[in-house]
Amino acid sequence: AILYATTKNMLKDEIIHSDIINDEYLSQYIEDAFPESLFVRYSHFMYQHKLRNEIISTQIGSRLVTDMGIIFVYQMVEETGANLARICRAYVVSSQIFQLNHWIRLANQLDYKVSPEIKYELLLYFSGLVRRSSRWMLRKYRDNMDCRSLVTQFSDIISKIQEKLPKLLMGDLKQSAAEHKQRFLDEHVPESVADHVSSLDALFHMLNIAEVAFKHDKIDIFDMAKFYFTMMDRLDLHWFRQQIDTYPIDTKWAILARSGFKSELDNLQCHLLSSILAFESNKQTT
Repeated sequence: AILYATTKNMLKDEIIHSDIINDEYLSQYIEDAFPESLFVRYSHFMYQHKLRNEIISTQIGSRLVTDMGIIFVYQMVEETGANLARICRAYVVSSQIFQLNHWIRLANQLDYKVSPEIKYELLLYFSGLVRRSSRWMLRKYRDNMDCRSLVTQFSDIISKIQEKLPKLLMGDLKQSAAEHKQRFLDEHVPESVADHVSSLDALFHMLNIAEVAFKHDKIDIFDMAKFYFTMMDRLDLHWFRQQIDTYPIDTKWAILARSGFKSELDNLQCHLLSSILAFESNKQTT
């Protein structure tokens, strides 16, 4: 508790002196500091509060540490070289597009319905996706990270594919998701939550698909996703990523190396998908 409180206070002091305190999109975090009934009636006054900056910085720092742990910022700095402002933006974008708060709330409702170990495992999976996504965002958007624009763009694409995701999976990735889901169902986790947690690996790949989709907006997003997951299956890329995960991380440099391997694999998958789409497009025009 002391470590958590100290980390939150340190982050708050740094956030309040960074440029994100003036980011209009992040000002929504002031809502978390007040009861909903007050916000509905007095929202205008809240945004003009004399301690507005202090409240927003406190809420962002507290939410980040609670959701991601006390070493999240340190890890992101070590792995990507990003400053605190960019890390906070990456966390906010990632938690919004993958609805972290919603899934944490559902997991917390499972008290006395599932074992504490299973609940903790669910929370780790949910935060793990946001951690991977934050790292991805920091590597892809080094210069400008417009939170509002990124949340809108990625949420739109993910929402279009998410419901059809089980039909897109194949091979090892599909089998792994099915086994994952069954294990949580056996532990009395509700089916909707088990479905979601079993699809987290596949959901992460929506970021790669979305990046390519921004450049090939004339191609149907569902067809693009089918190409992507077919490519992963044919080239055993899911297996390859699992081999990277087994890389021993007994030193700081090993941790950075594994993170770098995964980043390069993401880049490779995006380039491969772009090449496949370009080939298909040329074939149709000839």
